[in-house]
Amino acid sequence: MTTQYDALIVGAGPAGCQCARDLSKAGFKVLLIDKAGDVFENNYSSGGAPIDIMEQFSLPDSVVGTYWNTLRIHSTKIESVWTSPSPFGPILDFDKLKTFLAADATKYGCEYRLCTQYQNHQNFSDCVEVYLKDLNNSSIFPVRASVVIDATGSERKVLAKHSYEKQQAVVATGIEYHINVKEEIYKKYSNAMNFFLGHHWMPQGYAWIFPMANPGLKVGVIRYFQNKTYVPYQPSYKIYLNRLLQLCEEFEIVDRHGKTIHYTEKQRDLRVQGRIIAIGDAISSINPLGWEGIRHAMQSGQFAAQSIQDYLSGKSPDLNGYNNSLNKYFGKKWFFSEKFIHHLFRAKKDAYIDQSVAAFSMMDKVQIIQVIFQYKFRHTLKSYFWYYLTRLINMIRNI
Repeated sequence: MTTQYDALIVGAGPAGCQCARDLSKAGFKVLLIDKAGDVFENNYSSGGAPIDIMEQFSLPDSVVGTYWNTLRIHSTKIESVWTSPSPFGPILDFDKLKTFLAADATKYGCEYRLCTQYQNHQNFSDCVEVYLKDLNNSSIFPVRASVVIDATGSERKVLAKHSYEKQQAVVATGIEYHINVKEEIYKKYSNAMNFFLGHHWMPQGYAWIFPMANPGLKVGVIRYFQNKTYVPYQPSYKIYLNRLLQLCEEFEIVDRHGKTIHYTEKQRDLRVQGRIIAIGDAISSINPLGWEGIRHAMQSGQFAAQSIQDYLSGKSPDLNGYNNSLNKYFGKKWFFSEKFIHHLFRAKKDAYIDQSVAAFSMMDKVQIIQVIFQYKFRHTLKSYFWYYLTRLINMIRNI
């Protein structure tokens, strides 16, 4: 007899776990699966988030690597710094976050299976039959679900044939090292998010050094438009990673990991098809500006859970309310984020990036946080205006 669930969630990242968490709390029978052998696989970058993420998703301090109250943006020649007496936000520990979300879901009755891989599915009038593979013994077994959630990220395993057009995708690949450093180096980077822009650090992309719990740092690089070349660059990421690692002097490498994201411009991913709904990176929920993904993936999972609840309880005839929620959430913010990455990360002249970082310094700490995490680009336009106006005035004075 085939086991029947209200919801089957394929992929146990932040999006899938949050969706499972919300549906289980609402009393639905949920199966959450992931092909990973344990929760610590696929330990992707854990970037900074605004402080309100903790309350928004009821997260405990145990999922936090550290809090940050300083933001530094470096270019090849310029550095801009913003500080605050109170934390701007947390830097989440990806492993601990996934563990907490999955544990919270199972506490409310969610069934959680690792080493389980999606194979294919068949639609019926009252459910979806999904064929899963147990990676421990290679056996295939069916389950049935009223709704199936594709949380497989850029692989888009469940809605892969319909999800996006490759020519509309921005392809970005990131590589990150988790390292342990000496106390004096850790103090230098503790409580601060450091971003590195410019051709010296990573042409057509950016680099970073983020603190985790003492003595850990995360050091990484990401290159946008992998399928195109706008700026000359060294093909090896190691060249740019080594420049960052030199700043850390002596270190021990704890872990290396990487990920390629396919982001569909103009949000053209298919999100709903009958009883199947996609969340997280499978619908390009990641914001293109700085590839911030955790917060938005969890939000998409939360929106999906609400739409699924409405559908399964008979309040809605279908899952299309999910589209409306996402359109309102993404809105013009994602559109202007796309424009900004084309503007900045395809800049052929490194001096222009230096000038941009100098212009950013015209913003105060509230404004820069609103640009980075709320995508309010009017502050950026004002900063450029005042920066170039100031330069023009100084040039006139020096004539």
